[in-house]
Amino acid sequence: MKKLPLPSLNALRVFEAAGRLGSFSVAAEELLVTQSAVSRQIILLEDELGCSLFSRSRSGVTLSTYGREYHARVSRSLLEVSDATEAIKLKRAGLNILRVTTLPTLASHWLIPRLLDFKKRHPGIAVDVSCSNMLEDLTTNAFQVGIRLGTGHWDGLNATPLFGEELVSVCAPKVVREDNADIRKLLSETPLLQTTTRPDAWPQWLEEHGFEKTDVSENLIGFQDFFITLQAAILGHGLALIPSFLVQRELSEGLLVDPTKLRISSDRQYYFVCSADSMESQPVTHFRNWMLSQDPLMA
Repeated sequence: MKKLPLPSLNALRVFEAAGRLGSFSVAAEELLVTQSAVSRQIILLEDELGCSLFSRSRSGVTLSTYGREYHARVSRSLLEVSDATEAIKLKRAGLNILRVTTLPTLASHWLIPRLLDFKKRHPGIAVDVSCSNMLEDLTTNAFQVGIRLGTGHWDGLNATPLFGEELVSVCAPKVVREDNADIRKLLSETPLLQTTTRPDAWPQWLEEHGFEKTDVSENLIGFQDFFITLQAAILGHGLALIPSFLVQRELSEGLLVDPTKLRISSDRQYYFVCSADSMESQPVTHFRNWMLSQDPLMA
């Protein structure tokens, strides 16, 4: 095999830290070395590459054009080496690490409360949960599994349907009073809390149940995520539409009530998503089977 033209790993570590932190002195503190040692490693790396990686001035250092491009690739590579190293250590300790990416509210209100059960069933698998509203690239080693809402069609990925979604209207008990117990009166007098990623939710709910929707825009308060919308509802800021499986505990404990008893079903489902390569991995298989066994409406 041809010898790889690799620079010093120590120089790369120093470069990654200095580029990420934007300071040789702060990088030196993080790496527990002197600032002159950091400068020396950067100079050695620049000499080897034949270009300047940083622009230097009295106010500090910034990555050059070459430096920004190189830093992005070096950072990714070092992260992969770090992940691979961690995975080997965990395997030697009898553990397999499974990295899962999912939606923030789904993670905090549904997945994480259930993970103790998975851990009891599969003590040799350590689940690392990361939250994002974006579908991460599951063809790299960063994540093996994704849990996402959609139609089930993602190029190059295997999608297993988990459960559908039903939106329920919820609010704090104090929002529902004797003088607004009628649904139409409640809707006209109460702010409607909207999750901005679902702009059509309230118009669809109103239309499906025969209510006017012409003045909805004047009565809406928007929030970026279901978690924030849910907290606003608990605090009594208005009436919210939330996926029913996310509010079972709050409804059972009386933090929220469903004053209309009217729901709408989404045309999308939640899916267990993984790449074709990781589909037969034992940790992935165990986690998928466990997910399929969960009742989404159990608090």
